[in-house]
Amino acid sequence: MSAQPSTGDSPARDDTGTCDMMWDGAGWNCVGNHCVPPNICPPGNILQPGEYPGEIRTFACVYPESLSREKKAALLGALRSGVQDAPAKTTATPGAGMSGSAPEYPAVSKLNLMYHVYPNAASDAWLRNVRQLRRRLGIFNGRKVVAVATGPGLVHPDEVQSALEWPGVEYLPVPNDPEIGHTASFAGLLAAVRSKDASEATFYAHTKGAANGRLDAKAIEYWRNAMYASLLDDPDQVRNSLRRFAAVGACKKVHPQGAIFPSNLTWSRWHFSGTFFWFRHDRVFSDPHWTFIPHDYYGVETWLGGFLAAEEACSLLQPRPETEVSWFGYDRDNWTSPIPDEGTPHPVAAPRPTPVRVPAQTIPIRAVPAPQIWEGTCARKPWEYRVTAAIPAIDHAEQLAVAVELLRLQTVRPYIMVIDTGSSREQFARIEAMRAADLEVHAIRLHGARHPSDPVAHAMDLAFSMCRTPFLFATHQDCFLRRRDFLEYLLSELADGAAAAGYELSPREHADWQGMLGHTATMFDMRQMDQIGAGWSLRRLCTLRGFADQRPDLSRPNWPDTESLLNILLREHAARVKIVGREENFVRNKDENIDHCRSLPSSSFYAPGYYSQALRWYQEARAEALTRIAAWSESPIPC
Repeated sequence: MSAQPSTGDSPARDDTGTCDMMWDGAGWNCVGNHCVPPNICPPGNILQPGEYPGEIRTFACVYPESLSREKKAALLGALRSGVQDAPAKTTATPGAGMSGSAPEYPAVSKLNLMYHVYPNAASDAWLRNVRQLRRRLGIFNGRKVVAVATGPGLVHPDEVQSALEWPGVEYLPVPNDPEIGHTASFAGLLAAVRSKDASEATFYAHTKGAANGRLDAKAIEYWRNAMYASLLDDPDQVRNSLRRFAAVGACKKVHPQGAIFPSNLTWSRWHFSGTFFWFRHDRVFSDPHWTFIPHDYYGVETWLGGFLAAEEACSLLQPRPETEVSWFGYDRDNWTSPIPDEGTPHPVAAPRPTPVRVPAQTIPIRAVPAPQIWEGTCARKPWEYRVTAAIPAIDHAEQLAVAVELLRLQTVRPYIMVIDTGSSREQFARIEAMRAADLEVHAIRLHGARHPSDPVAHAMDLAFSMCRTPFLFATHQDCFLRRRDFLEYLLSELADGAAAAGYELSPREHADWQGMLGHTATMFDMRQMDQIGAGWSLRRLCTLRGFADQRPDLSRPNWPDTESLLNILLREHAARVKIVGREENFVRNKDENIDHCRSLPSSSFYAPGYYSQALRWYQEARAEALTRIAAWSESPIPC
């Protein structure tokens, strides 16, 4: 990793520091090592674009005092580019300025949730917050992503999930970082909901007061409950406000000279005090600077003010004028009409179901009335695709994301099933966040297996069982398609009645491997698979062949193998198969159809030396894949 020279007119300071920043495909996000205030993380507009998502590099930070006034103004101005020249909007205050001009943005219909929970075991403040949120979860008809801080002194995420107890919520465990608080999860939450859809808006909040045990608990209660009520109890008011403003929140403060937070962060000229707010996707995610989140305890609070002008935001809860910045939300005297935890006008029971189609919601459908609740709410049902792509996966979520995007850009777009075979909590949270209307995520969580190939064989058995389309394409998470019509080509190979077409099994020590199909890139006719009783189970194979069990045995190397049962059944039933490509072991297999850094995920466990080499191949393959994605995206294929 290389450091970028500091920017400035005066000599660089020794204590400027550095930041580790990760490229997410659109911009740089601060991760890992970082500088401390008043140093400023290098903003995205002065960094060179990254080569591939997941890339981490180290950059020198900016020390504000080392900049001339002109340079500092230019830097801050660059972070707000596109905002200062935007058409002026009327700043709204409660009861005023809400009906004077025509709407400037399209209507919002899809409402997402991003929420951070700090489940402090020494206090029930987090639980009181969760109860306030739970009573209002029915208004969210899009993604509901909840980050849960983990670590010493915090309750287990399972307890948080039990307290929230709501279907369709995605949970994102995040190691607690006391230095930056809920900023630690913010980049991951944004990545989960990111889109530029003009009909989409997201609400952000956190368990207010859960970490502030020394402050007035009653004041915290009044403040947080007022924010929940003002921003969630009247969705129509929120939608109307979002027609005219890019952000809608509570307790807006505008600092003419720039805010100085207790951490000495001086990043924005305005913010929503308390950090509860809505934002429009089209405005925010189209801004080149949305990816910059100050690595600071107040990073989320100042985030919007780093690239939106104050005129682009309105407040629906304003105890004091927005230019009166000295008032303190933790003072109970500021809450003249307090809403206590007890006696709030919201039933504890789940809210009335909302008749809205919710993409990627798992069945049975509980929140949406439907005569056939098992069919789900996706506009295009899984069985309305021609092909299902099945991908066993373990860890390496960033690699999987590239493989998925290449599949989505195929001329025959498949329905996608990811079957996780044992990823870490953090990696599985990232994989689960990929769930969408065209992508399901399933998990196999074994406490033990008799053969290292068992988990993948189980995954493929599950995929065959769950396939709801006429054809199934089996592939790996480290296999990047190079031919945009590859699935269409494989389907054409099956048009003459062949049962399967794909890549041959890589060389094995058992004598019968030649002519066997692997699952790197193979298409199956599922009607024929059903007719022959196709399967992948190593246990079943050993039973049929008279072996005691499937444990590895040096006397029969590479046997049983993941694909053994399937290929034996194909041969026994004289099913016709076609070999369209071949691979070698422990190399990067690249041809006109695929780019496969073979065995990358599994080698991270079983062959660390090879894994290091495979990672280097993978970085090259990923960069090339992203180039293809960009080119293919220029000419989208109708769904």
